Amino acid sequence: MCMCETAESPSCMSRSTRRARKAHWCCECPRAIKPGDRYEYTSGVWDGYPHSFRTCRRCVVLREVHHKVEGCSPPFEALQETIRECMAAEPAYLAAFRAARRELMARAS
Repeated sequence: MCMCETAESPSCMSRSTRRARKAHWCCECPRAIKPGDRYEYTSGVWDGYPHSFRTCRRCVVLREVHHKVEGCSPPFEALQETIRECMAAEPAYLAAFRAARRELMARAS
């Protein structure tokens, strides 16, 4: 089962693309967001509590690819786990994921 199906929706949320002035860590992968890097900043209220997340550009693209293939977005801090589970559970997912990633990368160039 895709983790998107169990994800809670925020009561309010805001997203923006920022340029880092200091180092941060991506919420999805163990990569650093270095000063000068562009990243996505998301803040919102989940279950009555405010949270914020910084996502590196690579993980933003992976989230977009997953959304294109599955039609949903996994909860923050669960992107890589969700992709692995979908690859294991759905044999056609990997081919569709690769095709969607190629298409998005070609469009970005």
